[in-house]
Amino acid sequence: MRVFSMRVFALFLVVGVGVGLHLSELVVYAQMTDDTPIPAVKAFDGPEKCSNTELTNAHDEARFLPEWKPIIFSSDPRYQLPNNPPTILEGTVSPPPEGENSGSQAPSEVAEEDLPWNHYTHDFGVKIIPDLGYHHLLSSWVDLTDGMIHVHPDMEFEWDNASLMDESEGFQRIWGAVPEFVWPAVGDRVWVEGRWIFDCGHVGNVANDDDTAHVQFSTEIHPPRALVTFRLNHPALDSFPVPRTSAPNFPGLQSFLPVTGEPATTLPPGVPDSGPTNVPVTEADIFVSVNGGGANDFCSIVGSSSCGDIFTCLSDFSDCHTGPIIPVNDRNYVFDIYPPGTNYHSLLSDGTFRVTPPVTDASLQWRTVDHFDELPAHACGGKDNKVCVTVDPIICLIDGSTPPPPQDQSQTGTTCPSVPAQPTRLRVILPFAGTNANFFAQSILLGWDDVPGGSQQILLASANTKANVFARSILLGQVGLPGPVTTPIVRSFKVTLNQFDVLDNANQICVPNVGCVDLLPADWRVFVNVGGQYRYISQLFDGGPLFGTGNPCNGDALTSAFNGNCFRFHDTAWKVSVVDGTPIHVAVGGFAANGTLEGDFCRNYVPPSPPPDLPFDIPVFGGCNFSALGAGKDLALNSFKRIGTYEFDLCKNEIIGRSCGGPDYAPPAAFTTQSTGGEQYKVEFSVLEIPAATAPTSALQIGNPHYNQFVSSATPLVLSTASTDAEGFQYRFHQQGGPLPTYTSPLPFPVHWTSAPIDPGSHSLSLGLHGVDGPYLLQFSGETFGNLLEIRHNESLILDNTPPVISIVQPQPTTYPHSAVLTLNYSVTDAGSGVNQFTASMDGSTTLLLMGQTKTLINGLAFNLLNLTLGPHTFSITALDNVSNANTSSVTFTIVVTPESIKGDVTYFLQSGAIKNEGVADSLLAKLDAAAKAFAAGNCATADNIYQAFINELNAQSGKGVDATAAAIMIADAQYLMAHCPN
Repeated sequence: MRVFSMRVFALFLVVGVGVGLHLSELVVYAQMTDDTPIPAVKAFDGPEKCSNTELTNAHDEARFLPEWKPIIFSSDPRYQLPNNPPTILEGTVSPPPEGENSGSQAPSEVAEEDLPWNHYTHDFGVKIIPDLGYHHLLSSWVDLTDGMIHVHPDMEFEWDNASLMDESEGFQRIWGAVPEFVWPAVGDRVWVEGRWIFDCGHVGNVANDDDTAHVQFSTEIHPPRALVTFRLNHPALDSFPVPRTSAPNFPGLQSFLPVTGEPATTLPPGVPDSGPTNVPVTEADIFVSVNGGGANDFCSIVGSSSCGDIFTCLSDFSDCHTGPIIPVNDRNYVFDIYPPGTNYHSLLSDGTFRVTPPVTDASLQWRTVDHFDELPAHACGGKDNKVCVTVDPIICLIDGSTPPPPQDQSQTGTTCPSVPAQPTRLRVILPFAGTNANFFAQSILLGWDDVPGGSQQILLASANTKANVFARSILLGQVGLPGPVTTPIVRSFKVTLNQFDVLDNANQICVPNVGCVDLLPADWRVFVNVGGQYRYISQLFDGGPLFGTGNPCNGDALTSAFNGNCFRFHDTAWKVSVVDGTPIHVAVGGFAANGTLEGDFCRNYVPPSPPPDLPFDIPVFGGCNFSALGAGKDLALNSFKRIGTYEFDLCKNEIIGRSCGGPDYAPPAAFTTQSTGGEQYKVEFSVLEIPAATAPTSALQIGNPHYNQFVSSATPLVLSTASTDAEGFQYRFHQQGGPLPTYTSPLPFPVHWTSAPIDPGSHSLSLGLHGVDGPYLLQFSGETFGNLLEIRHNESLILDNTPPVISIVQPQPTTYPHSAVLTLNYSVTDAGSGVNQFTASMDGSTTLLLMGQTKTLINGLAFNLLNLTLGPHTFSITALDNVSNANTSSVTFTIVVTPESIKGDVTYFLQSGAIKNEGVADSLLAKLDAAAKAFAAGNCATADNIYQAFINELNAQSGKGVDATAAAIMIADAQYLMAHCPN
């Protein structure tokens, strides 16, 4: 490998890296320029440079060898040509240019005019509008006419296409590098990493052959080594109805995710397949490959003057062809995937985009699709894919607090940030660094776990709006839509290429006054993109061995097309699912192949291959053969020809400044392209909406006990449905203000929903709410056997398993003298559903007989304890709240007699009238005073005699001067004192 001498250029980096230093220590161009586009004249600087001769000659071979001038160089031995330090570009696929016609280059297409000696096949190219922070990758130039500095509004990346296009009619995936599943289309976003170069092949408007000051060389990422295509609000997996060579298919609708339902594998007899829930998704199609195509060959960068031809370089491979393979395991690849609901209109200050979940409690979910079977034969650097080694992606849940990945990823690690409370995007880390990995080919489909039920709001321009700018923003997905009330619905369509008519194949011979005769067929290579699903169109698709019905129109094959041939493709419609309101972009294009030039593509390999194991083995990859440079003359005189570009959008509503077929996704009328140097065709599409299956309808019945929104864990919550295809319910109880519940799942992310089958007999499911008291949201959806969910039901419930709180202040658990007055003091409260009822009782009775009157034991009731007997008594309260939580609280107290309290007996009964005159009362009190003194002195015999005299007088007055009941109470108290006199 060549090592260049160390020099420093103003805009090209040649930095010595010694032992212990890393690529991250290089001064990155973006940091030097503060996002200022690079001047095109810098293509003439650096170790390798664009040719500055014959600038007005569009076919100057010197400028095509090399055609691609690298911008960043390093003297680090690990990063020598062609393995330049890679550069990352992020942005959006350009919309079709205003005034696009049949001869225009499409924003995304298989190129028709690539040089055979430095390509293995035709490039697939995409024009990208860079995000802020990547504008330094664009090029600027000084205009010859006005002297002003201009900037290219977009830049391309190009990579040898690895479509199913065979050299003749049929399918193969031998040549090329990048398969269709990752091809970006209009409306997509892109993250791409590869060699940042000047394209030397397109000079622009210069004054003369030596006018280097006004060259308009554009910049490119050419070739990529890693590409991520983000399909916004729709999937783009190949919906072809049957698998083909190296092309597994996905004929069912693909806008599904595991939590909201995947396709069912089995169904009960007689139950129709509803299909799973279609939810909005961002599909990230990811491809990493060591195969960069002809642009990776050393000689494609340094040119024939350094490489010579296949014969002169055999003696010294260090200065010769390297082939298309470079290592990709020097770093990890890190990028973020944003879900639906992302506002791409503007970057936040930290370089991220704002994400608005469809509902506040929505969570992210995703699934992956493997594309190994779609790899081209040489994707991993061998003669087949037996040498392929990949990695397992590391997927991190992050939110807006995590900044974007760095643009210089030479030293990125493999550690995920801490998982936030509510993740709003994914970080994907492909851990290639230090491994033997040489490819990665997967899709990650990301969305929310809410069920669609709303409409996408597409904002339309008013009369005062700059229409083109607004339309461009809509098309690019850059208008900030307000967060939907619910997740917008997904609509699905069958888009059919009804007919493709070859009107003029440019192979006629016309004689004046005689007419034109079709002498030769044309070899047309047609590509159609519908909503990001690219297909190489072949008559084998319809009417060939795949279906066996024969072409109902007039034509054998597009690769042998005569004028007037027509082809129909009714059996192979595209199935496209999009968020309602999202345009479906459709593009038709291709080229008329040239047999002579097709044979000049780089398919001679050096160094010579070892003997094949089998006669049909593909040789080991080597490099291009530059010995037949006469192909340049063929290219100038007899090149590939564009058959015509045609693009339009299927739209719900007209997008100002863009071509829509009609309202609500109606297709346009049949379209005839303009003649592009002879080639002309007519094409017609039809669109049929795929009816959405009907989801179950369900209801909630709240059993008893319940009170308004309050329930207890004993309350049956019965989900029911009358839908005969309903299998069960998906549901969760979410404590408001708390984290979402997380359920055990084999999925690689937290799952916040659970499900249960219904009882076949009752078509219902009974649930109970358990947990801590407080407000909850019961969310549920009926679910079919085909895993179709209905719109989420949201029922607010308040769990109350706490009984009423009873507080008894009086009585206390103590002793009370018999003549004391007791005032009941208690409360019953319930902070949940409220107190339904409570009952106070004394010794089991809810009332007391006080002075001949029956009294309820209400709070605040005051009564003399002489109304109760001596000894223990129990005061109790039993309470019940409105959801049947019960509580009981009791206090036991004891009534006793003291020498003083018995005097209170006499006073109380005198006041109540039970002692009828004061003389009797005075006599009784005199005896009690004398007895009290003896009692206090411990003279129990004397006290007993006096108390006995007290009893005798009461017996004598009972029923006369003293009420009998009162007399009995006072006698009992006196006897109590006689029995309890301290010795």
